[in-house]
This record gives sequence, structure tokens and C-alpha cells, in this order.
Amino acid sequence: MDRHLSVSLSRRIRSFRHSRRAPLNNSRMDWIRVGFALALVGLALALPQEQVDDLGLSRVLSTLGNQAGKPGVPSFVESGKCIDVGVQDNFDYFKYSGKWYMGYKMDNPFLGDLYRCIESDYQYMGPGFKGFKVRTTGRSKSFRKSEINGEIRSTQEFKDASMSVFFPDTFPADYRVIDTDYTSYSCVYSCTTTSNFKSEFGFVFSRKPEDIHKAWMKCGPSYLLNGINYAKLKPTDMSCYSKKPSIYHL
Repeated sequence: MDRHLSVSLSRRIRSFRHSRRAPLNNSRMDWIRVGFALALVGLALALPQEQVDDLGLSRVLSTLGNQAGKPGVPSFVESGKCIDVGVQDNFDYFKYSGKWYMGYKMDNPFLGDLYRCIESDYQYMGPGFKGFKVRTTGRSKSFRKSEINGEIRSTQEFKDASMSVFFPDTFPADYRVIDTDYTSYSCVYSCTTTSNFKSEFGFVFSRKPEDIHKAWMKCGPSYLLNGINYAKLKPTDMSCYSKKPSIYHL
């Protein structure tokens, strides 16, 4: 390995070791640490063991494993590659616009403080842009209001239903609409592959907060046909929209 690259990597690794002592207070740091961790995993797999040891990568990767489940650490990273899922044919941006409720989701640290009663307004950007301005709001675990704003838009090399997410202080991620009827449910898959590891997320949206379970049942077959473990999707607490207590486990 080039000496200058080795020195640069060593400095970055030392910086990572130091930074993990400080608590993470926002989604930007979550993304930075996850991205760096994924890069380290890919680098470790590409290098001979001797260089991995020289750079101290073994120690860092061991630390990541020991920190699984703690805030900012990519415990959701799995071995394997992302699934090449099918997407909605003839995707209609105008029909998809409007309000969607995030009824079910896989564990996702990049939602920041958003924990319960999550809804998104998709504002269609127009025929020349093929995308949406998205305002997502909700409540934290302590019922404090939270909000994030960004864009979800198509890229030329993929079908319209295969889009990318652009939000401030985050890395771009994909947003694939596997199935939707535009009026009641939408099944979305997002996944990033780094070397032989993947970070996988799924979402089930409904047009009404009371219909999240119906939407989940409609999305089930689509996830199964694409080989996605939809049992990993957990219901979002929507009790803010009803005076009745939630009937499912939070």
C-alpha cells in the first residue's frame, strides 16, 4: 500500500477511535460514523491481514462489533448484498404526491428524533424534475415535535420508481417503490451495499394513520416475492392520532 495512503488512513482511524467517546447528538454524526464504518469494513476485506493489522483496522472493527445496538453504531449492517428488487411500472409522480403516514419501518437510526406519529408531505416538483420536496414531521419518544426536510427524486439511469433521497447532513440513499396503488399504500425498499455487507431498510406507508396495518398486509406479498424479510418491519406508534390506546407493542 502507498505510504501516504497508509498514513492518511491511520490518522482517520485514530480520529474515529477518539470520536466514538463523544455522544452523538444528531443524525449527521450517525451518517458520518456509519459511512466511515462501512468504508473500514470494505477496506479490511480488500487488504491482506498484515496490512489490516498494521493500520489497526482489526481493533476498530472489533470495537464496532462490541458496540452493536448503541446509538450511532451500525448494528443494522449485515453480511450479504442488496436485493435487486422490482419496482412499480409506469410510476406516476403526480398520483404519488400528497401525504403519507410511515406505518411500518425497519430499525433506522437516520430518522433522528422521529419516533412516533411520522408523516410526510410529498410535493411534486413538476414534469421536468421527476421528484418531490418532502417535509417529514413527527414526535420523539418524549412526544417532542420533530421535523426534517429534503428531496426524493429520480436519476436518469434508473426507472422512475427507483429514486434517491437527499436530505441535509445525510448521505444520499435509494428509495425504491416496489408497489403502490397511490390511494392507500406504498411499499418502499432502501439498501446500500459496501463490499460484502449491506445496510437494508424498508418502509410501509399508508394514506391514513388508521390504515397502517391494512397497508402492511398489502405490502407483505410484494416483499416476499422480492425476497425481503418483511418480518423486520415494525409498526410505528400512531397513538397521537387517536384517543384510544395503541393495541400493538411499541
